[in-house]
Amino acid sequence: MTAADQDAAYVEFDRVSKSFDGQTLVVHDVDLAQVRAQVDTGNVYWDVLDMEIADAVRACDEGLLEPIGTDLLAPAPDGTLAVNDFLPDTQTECGVGTIFSSGIYAYNAELLSGERPETMADFFDLEKFPGRRGLRRAPQVNLEWALIADGVPIDDVYAMLDPPAGIDRAFAKLDTIKDDVVWWEAGAQPPQMLADGEVVMTGAFNGRIFNAQVSEGQPFVIVWDGQVLDVGQMGIVAGTPNYDAALAFVRFATTARSMSRLGRYISYSPTRRSAAPLVTSHFDTGVEMYPHMPATPEHLKRALRLAARLSRGAPDRACAVAARQPAAGAGAGAVLDVAAGAHHRLDRAASAAGRAERPAGGDRSCAGAPHPPVDSRERILRWIYLAACTLIFVFLLAPILVIVPLSFNAEPYFTFTEGMLRLDPDAWSLRWYREIASGGAWTGALANSLLIGVAATALATTLGTLAALGLSSRAMPMRRFVTALLISPMVTPVIISATGMFFFYSDLRLTQTHLGIILAHTALGTPFVVITVTATLASFDPTLVRAAASLGAGPLYAFRRVQLPLIAPGVLSGALFAFAASFDEVVVVLFMAGERQRTIPRQMWSGIREQISPAILAVATFLILFAVLLLIAVEYLRRRNATTS
Repeated sequence: MTAADQDAAYVEFDRVSKSFDGQTLVVHDVDLAQVRAQVDTGNVYWDVLDMEIADAVRACDEGLLEPIGTDLLAPAPDGTLAVNDFLPDTQTECGVGTIFSSGIYAYNAELLSGERPETMADFFDLEKFPGRRGLRRAPQVNLEWALIADGVPIDDVYAMLDPPAGIDRAFAKLDTIKDDVVWWEAGAQPPQMLADGEVVMTGAFNGRIFNAQVSEGQPFVIVWDGQVLDVGQMGIVAGTPNYDAALAFVRFATTARSMSRLGRYISYSPTRRSAAPLVTSHFDTGVEMYPHMPATPEHLKRALRLAARLSRGAPDRACAVAARQPAAGAGAGAVLDVAAGAHHRLDRAASAAGRAERPAGGDRSCAGAPHPPVDSRERILRWIYLAACTLIFVFLLAPILVIVPLSFNAEPYFTFTEGMLRLDPDAWSLRWYREIASGGAWTGALANSLLIGVAATALATTLGTLAALGLSSRAMPMRRFVTALLISPMVTPVIISATGMFFFYSDLRLTQTHLGIILAHTALGTPFVVITVTATLASFDPTLVRAAASLGAGPLYAFRRVQLPLIAPGVLSGALFAFAASFDEVVVVLFMAGERQRTIPRQMWSGIREQISPAILAVATFLILFAVLLLIAVEYLRRRNATTS
């Protein structure tokens, strides 16, 4: 790899892999359960982990990471040993500190008039600053902020959280804003929520707000009072077969030069003293970085250092609180949504010093935590809900599913014969399936449908993806109008679209041609791609593309290697919907197609109108199967996209 590629591997990617010396895999913000499975089975295929300090402490205690002494790290540029160059409390037994990031809250200056918030108490003051608040769906930071806002001195926050009364006090404060909270999970969400006016102020990572300020010109203001500092660390997975290359990568990534380059993209303070003077101006905009760093003396006056270790009783009490709180989104209990299901943050911090044992089987939920009882009234309502859903599904699907058995009728009827009702084998037949497979009009129609569908899908996917990329830019003028124009074919009655296309393509002599139908179906399928890709881009972090550009990657290369792999599930989902829209379309084909352009839907329409044949039912059965497979594919892509995000 080139030096620029090595730097790119260190920029804050959400979850991306890069090789170093052809061997090492770097995974950002990894789930320790996956690391534990690799180490326990001896099948280690990750080498270097980039994670929060609480993860590093716990992983080290569980034997999941190799110890890394500071004597193995590169000295400062002036020769100062690493042990003297790193700031205090940034190194652990198995982790090397790389950055200081900060949990802060920010507001949109355009949404507030008059007095502006300056303290953590202002975030919780709905009377003084009305409007919705954004909070991360996780316990850390939220509980600390609640106590700070309630008047607990910053130095006493963790001492207050240790007794049960401290957690109760934090939740009591969170309860004061619970009806106005919008929960977020991905770091890219808070800037978007502020820009859209969904919230007036929100908790966020300081680097995300900084990028929105300097790169996108957003009128956001960071409130540093009560900021919670965290240390990002790198560690080497225990038992990796590529230990030497992994150590070489960690040594490279934790040099003063690497840290300073990261600090010139995004406002995260380096953990080495020698790196701080090297952080000058922002790579893209030239903005001086120092005033935006979380670890400046001015910003540290009212800062809290996130605890990597909690007392043994803390997770149990937190789980108990989570169990008695309302469901996520209903109140302050959503703060501990993680503690109610996947408590990877609470218990990884609580067991960091080896004070908590891992549950058998790797289950990291709150073992033994009380669960709220389900009363009989709630159980009855649940059964009523399930019954209603079942009836609705039967009402919607029964007319479709009845086609399947009718397609096996041995007689040329569209009704169930007496023999079929008696389950007489002679009354059931594959006669109509053999008819459509024997050639003739049906195979020609299938060939046309596939040709037109594939070509229209390729054009619609290309045009729709490009349009979505343009619409995702905040600099796009008249964005809402252009979006409405692009998706108008979805809301315009298809008979109107077909009539207009007929007259338009008649002048171009494209009626009764494959090309004309392909272009018409492209117009109908493009809105599906625009909508799905736009939705996927909403969770895409644009700083990844800017980071690639600052390292010398051209726009096309950055799109192909960075952006496209991350939005691919959305692009493929849109392509599937576009293909389905083309494959199923009949009205435009009726207007535009000649005898040689008949598609499957057009052939079915003709079969019903001109000659009644159960072969139509056999074709319909294949189309039902196709629709089911399409839905499975879309759901798979949706889950893959959610996992990637």
